[in-house]
Amino acid sequence: EIRVTKLELLDARALSSALEGFAIDVDPLDLPHAQSAVLLRSAFDARGKLEQVGFVSRVPAGPGSKARQLLLDALESESREDSDVYFTLYGLNRQALRALEGRSPLAAEEAGEELAIGNLNLEALLSERGDYVDKRVTLTSKKGVEVAIATVTVRALAVLDAAEAALDAHGSAAKAKLAQRLKPVADGALPRAPYIGIEVAISHISLKEVARTVPAGVDELVMDFDLLGMTDIVSEPVRVRADGDMRVSFRQLFPCGVGHRARRELMEALESDSREDSDVYFTLHGLERQARRGEPARIELAAAFVNLEELLADKRELVDAKLPLFLAAAPAGGARARSVSGRESPRA
Repeated sequence: EIRVTKLELLDARALSSALEGFAIDVDPLDLPHAQSAVLLRSAFDARGKLEQVGFVSRVPAGPGSKARQLLLDALESESREDSDVYFTLYGLNRQALRALEGRSPLAAEEAGEELAIGNLNLEALLSERGDYVDKRVTLTSKKGVEVAIATVTVRALAVLDAAEAALDAHGSAAKAKLAQRLKPVADGALPRAPYIGIEVAISHISLKEVARTVPAGVDELVMDFDLLGMTDIVSEPVRVRADGDMRVSFRQLFPCGVGHRARRELMEALESDSREDSDVYFTLHGLERQARRGEPARIELAAAFVNLEELLADKRELVDAKLPLFLAAAPAGGARARSVSGRESPRA
């Protein structure tokens, strides 16, 4: 059983005024997502708190059920992240609210804007020998900003005990792995399993060779990338320096354990007949700020890619690799010929 009872917006004034409501999406393992009712912005008090969310989801997990099998798979996995339960907060503007309430309603994941995400771990619940009751879960944006705190209850100890007993009865090697992970170490912390996922970090951008091709109105740069179809991932803006040499501090993790979207997308890409389906695309944009515009104009300057299938074939990761970023278009419609450089660190 999963409940969300309260929601607190940590800085409601920082959220877009166009958002008229919110919804919480709950992703337990690889089961169908559950979604709260629409939480109207007008229902929050002056402190940004909503005391009555009223979300409840009950998942049957008896013998033979899909939930039980997925739970067994998660506990057998070498990655602790495979037993995460995710809570995602979506913002809803007026159009999204209509889409959720129409004749063929869309899910918040399709209609809304993802604001923040947080998680609880079922394996941790098992090791602590107690259900989580009214536990505060911090929801964080893709840029690492704490957006909200959800008060949640997860009652799963009984079904986790049953799953652990089933593993024990089969005498699987996975049972030994689970026992080792659950065993407390000297300082009371739990030993960390190897991280299963994709890490992308951007540390440096150099425009030294082609600084003159950057439009005069561009004073900031952002890097966005498309990882296996997961888009809208953008670095924080950095000021353009006169010497064309900019340091960037950007890091994004994509968990690839059982039930995660990145894992499904990666498997489909590797099974595809097209090698390009496993490309990771990086696009460098310039921000042209004009006094008459509320938002800066985005100008595509250059792009690059890394192929995950090639990394797999070479049995390697890219660490502080310098990638050539080919110009999107030379001035006056010239050909794509010259390049800038970016330092990326994809690890998979």
